Amino acid sequence: MRSQYVLSAPMTEEWIRRCTDELTPRLEPEGDARAFVVDASDGSMAACALGLIHPVLPAPSYPRGLAARVQLVATRPGARRRGHARAVVSALLGFLADVDDVTLFELHASAEAAPLYREFGFSGDPALMRMTRHSTSAVALPAARADSSWVPPEQYAQSLPKAVAFVCLYVTDENDRLLQLHSVYSPGHPWHMIGGAMDLGERPWDAVVRECREETGMTAVGPPRLLATVFGQPRARRPYSTLQLVFDGGRLTCPDSGPHPQPARARRGPRPAPDRMGGTDASPRFRAATRRGGGPPHRRGRIRRHLGGRMTTGSITLMSDRRVAACPVQECGEDLVDARAHGLKVDDRKRDEAGAWAHVRHGVLARLMHAQSLLPPGVLLLLVEGFRPPALQRRYFEEYAAELARAHPDWQAAQLRDAASRFVSPPEIAPHSAGAAVDVTLIAHQGRELDMGTRVNASPEDSDGACYTDAPGLSVRARANRATLGRALTTAGLINYGTEWWHWSFGDRYWALQSQQPAALYGPVELP
Repeated sequence: MRSQYVLSAPMTEEWIRRCTDELTPRLEPEGDARAFVVDASDGSMAACALGLIHPVLPAPSYPRGLAARVQLVATRPGARRRGHARAVVSALLGFLADVDDVTLFELHASAEAAPLYREFGFSGDPALMRMTRHSTSAVALPAARADSSWVPPEQYAQSLPKAVAFVCLYVTDENDRLLQLHSVYSPGHPWHMIGGAMDLGERPWDAVVRECREETGMTAVGPPRLLATVFGQPRARRPYSTLQLVFDGGRLTCPDSGPHPQPARARRGPRPAPDRMGGTDASPRFRAATRRGGGPPHRRGRIRRHLGGRMTTGSITLMSDRRVAACPVQECGEDLVDARAHGLKVDDRKRDEAGAWAHVRHGVLARLMHAQSLLPPGVLLLLVEGFRPPALQRRYFEEYAAELARAHPDWQAAQLRDAASRFVSPPEIAPHSAGAAVDVTLIAHQGRELDMGTRVNASPEDSDGACYTDAPGLSVRARANRATLGRALTTAGLINYGTEWWHWSFGDRYWALQSQQPAALYGPVELP
């Protein structure tokens, strides 16, 4: 596979034999190589992934000085676009993550393969370039004829068309009014979103974080969500192309008053341009976003991943959103069924005398079984909790809201409701009480729960926001396991509540809103 589909030219039979002899002992249990393959129907190899464990100089993030490199991933042309590469990479990374003392994972990726590796937690640096040099003593293949058109990279870079990349952050208030900053140095364009030009070698999201901090005093945390790209043609007074990347910045929802932050870089006062925003003025909203006594504002949502601050959860629609409650319910009358009687693994940690925790609607169970069939070999779904009686749901919500009220005595009722709904659904719309939601995780065949980054039902406070499905800072293994769970359940038709990686639902009001359905299929129900 390496000779045919990875290297620039195929190897001779002699070199294939030498490589086989070299790799075989390294694949033994005590060796430093691991490989995973997908077999084709004719018995040949459809896809494979090879990883090597090797020593590196220690550093704080890999103190033992061991790294795992994904040496190659290859799929036969006729077997591509079937998920084989994803499957072997997931299996390989899952195995390498269990190797003691390995905390650094490396690979070289083509532009086509980069999105797959980003899903597994890898990131790149555009400022770095892979360079190789072969010793003249090495046995080489016949050299290709020299290209007389070659020029040094510096000279080639000078010949390229000029372009500048910009980033900006799209932030709104509770009424969906766009936050803009007033520029004092550009009379022709006095209003701008948060943002600016990227520095050489700077990643787009890093530029967003820098610009946001410089212009507002806030710190954008992410994870990044790209909303739009805007390309600009060269013009007479601007002889270069422009590319603008617009990222989601969440929503300002601060009710507290406070002083206006000191502007940075000669910009002041966020407010929408009257000719574009219908004369509305968002500046009071932004002034209120700062703390008493000045300084940078608290952050919430995409500026801060868990609520303790003053910004919404960005692209995550909370259960407390009035649009969720506004979704009509056209009850289909499906029964609650016991998942234990249908072969699904059910955990006992939420067991109750009536067995309610193991029940779900029939349509939800069918989709869970379908998701189970999509998981990699050796991995199973584990149902932690399904149906939750309405009275129990109300108790959970009120207890958590009371806990938050004790921790934040200055919060208003609406803030407490929003904050509580990150972790417990308001009882009147709760998916669990409709038999539509499940809390699930992944286990190996032996029953061992896979690393998902946090335990099931970890609160935003306990996990420091790591319970959010797309939380930053997860290990490679945890991110890969969440991706595996998400792919299977999404393909089966369930949707995730973004503040809880384990919470998935089908047929409830939240599902109807997120999937743009005219009505929910399931309303609150009681166990027979």
